[in-house]
Amino acid sequence: MRTLATWVWIGSLSACLAPSPLDNPVVNAEHQAGGAAVCTQDSDCDHTMVCSAGVCLAAGGDRAVCGNGVVDEGEACDDGNAEDNDACSNACVVARCGDGVVRTDLAPADSEYEQCDDGNQDDTDACTNACQVARCGDGIVRADADEGESCDDGNEINTDACTNECRVAGCGDGITREDVAEGAEGYETCDDGNQVDDDACYRCQNARCGDGVARTDLSGADEGAEACDDGNEEDGDDCTNGCVIATCGDGVLRTNVAEGAAGYEACDDGNVDPGDGCDGLCRLESCGNGR
Repeated sequence: MRTLATWVWIGSLSACLAPSPLDNPVVNAEHQAGGAAVCTQDSDCDHTMVCSAGVCLAAGGDRAVCGNGVVDEGEACDDGNAEDNDACSNACVVARCGDGVVRTDLAPADSEYEQCDDGNQDDTDACTNACQVARCGDGIVRADADEGESCDDGNEINTDACTNECRVAGCGDGITREDVAEGAEGYETCDDGNQVDDDACYRCQNARCGDGVARTDLSGADEGAEACDDGNEEDGDDCTNGCVIATCGDGVLRTNVAEGAAGYEACDDGNVDPGDGCDGLCRLESCGNGR
């Protein structure tokens, strides 16, 4: 509320003096009650007063009011505005990461720029303690249920112990690890991302004759094709060290079959020609044996 200036005679001089705010009975009553007149703008108050936080106060104020643009006792700052997202909050406290208010007055390149501010000290949720939105690759393992990470090594190397999707590397994830020495646990020569054992990659090792798994992804004429694979280095059994089924005439003498049993070989000269000392059934030839 506003009162008009009045002429007051002082001695022989006249002056146009604004009345004291206390001359206004409403403001005076508010003042006596410890309050002040209600306002929405300075024009609602006497011209010696300002509208601050909805009440009329004398310019310079006789009590601290956050938002009057003057840093009063008990205030860390007072920028005189109602913007809660700048450097000085509406509580006249210097803005900081962790106060629960996201600053909007800074650019991403500024040191105190905030993407978020959840007002807590939990560094493993959606908003880090640096007021940045949590992401895979920030070096902080998220622990909240919705976006859990099993690891976060803070780098962009996809072939180490923690993938770029923040998952612990494992055989079968489709990514061949490169950070493990040959022979050490976790070493991989391949990773085809499937659970098929009889293709080119067997348990994250390149398939080879002797690994105990016969490949089925190749035809007989293909390099690396296997008719069998018994996983040993015994050349004289049912499956040779070339992963070929043992037969008479392959040049490898079978030693795992008893004499008289099917498949027994007394000799194997690598051919099935008769008359050369070892006949086509891998039997020894001698004078008088009828062969």
